[in-house]
Amino acid sequence: MDEFNLTMIADRLESMEETIISRILDRMQYKRNSAVYSTDKVFIKDMSPLDYMHKLSEQIFAQLGKFSVAEEKPFFRDTDLSINKNIVQKKEHFCSNILNGINMTSEIKKHYISFVKISCEDGDDSEYGSSAEADIAALTAISKRIHYGSFYVAESKFLSESQKYVDAIKKRDENAVRALLTRKEIEEKIVLRVKEKCDKIQDAYTSKLRKKIDSQLIGNFYENTIIPLTKDGETLYLFRRCENEN
Repeated sequence: MDEFNLTMIADRLESMEETIISRILDRMQYKRNSAVYSTDKVFIKDMSPLDYMHKLSEQIFAQLGKFSVAEEKPFFRDTDLSINKNIVQKKEHFCSNILNGINMTSEIKKHYISFVKISCEDGDDSEYGSSAEADIAALTAISKRIHYGSFYVAESKFLSESQKYVDAIKKRDENAVRALLTRKEIEEKIVLRVKEKCDKIQDAYTSKLRKKIDSQLIGNFYENTIIPLTKDGETLYLFRRCENEN
């Protein structure tokens, strides 16, 4: 099936890079703004400004069918997923019970916020709404990339070497599965390409007011967070896939 052609999948993943880079660069124009992640400034009980804004936006997108697509996952598990029946839904190529059981958003958010706190300029510029808006856009783009890889890359690789994966999964050998999934030279190429794109995007900026961000920071985020979390999702998917067939 074309949907599981690894070259086409790699092209799709590559096409997401500019969006992710741009969203992260947008967030890094603001200071750390720790209040955005704190429940001290509450709009609603026990929610940070980021969570409050993010959850409200998810409730709207859910009605438009956003989370009926494999790679789109809600960050809030209690999001009302009622879908407008007039929306035409994309037909998925995965078992719904597998899709519904895999959601990497908690890990994505934890790693992303840690990255923001380390990478953004220290301090508070009171741009809470803009910071939260940029965070949501970045989190959405990163999550889409990780979940797309988790399902489509894993399925494509499984179809090309089914028996090797089945043997490793039967032994419950997670390390063997990850080794089969790993293409170190491809990962290095992705990180290098991301850094080059980051520099090119920033070179095209006309505003002298925008801060220039070291591309190594975003390359490191890809290398240390996006790629490993995608591999976590792929491994989880493959184990669930094989269990589903038994």
